[in-house]
Amino acid sequence: MADPTPPERTLKAAELTAEFGLAAATAKRWVKAGCPSTNLGKGPGNGHRFNLEEVRAWVRETGRRLSHGGSNQQDGTAADAPSASGDIREQLLDAKLRKELAMAARWELDVRVRRQELMPRDEAERRWVECCSYARARLMGGPSALAPDLVGEDSESIEQHLTQWVMAALADLAGDGSDG
Repeated sequence: MADPTPPERTLKAAELTAEFGLAAATAKRWVKAGCPSTNLGKGPGNGHRFNLEEVRAWVRETGRRLSHGGSNQQDGTAADAPSASGDIREQLLDAKLRKELAMAARWELDVRVRRQELMPRDEAERRWVECCSYARARLMGGPSALAPDLVGEDSESIEQHLTQWVMAALADLAGDGSDG
């Protein structure tokens, strides 16, 4: 009968850094900081081996950051300090990728502005102020426009006039018609 427990996954340093998305030099810094590993000695095919589950637990316990560009929360060292030309090339490629993504996002925004799906913030604010000013003027004009027609009317007739005027004002403000 087979053992239901999955085998433990053991990784080389390069596999560990790839698994966590880290710079190559980070594995060495983690070992110095106490990351659980087994040292198989020097020479080809040797070096440190890491049990994936133990490393994940250690990362959780120590609060290590797993993203590029941050500082190590435990020992204050730079999480991705360049230690070899490969790290510098990797950082340069990451920077170029971020630049390209930013340029693509900017281009997409420009396209949406040209399609009139978006407008600059100052234009939106100006239009909103115009709408609010128009609404205020329209509503404030109601009493003086209605007063002469309501003198001597009974309350039912006054309510009807006011309701008609409010409905016309709302239609006018919504752009559905004119107030006549």
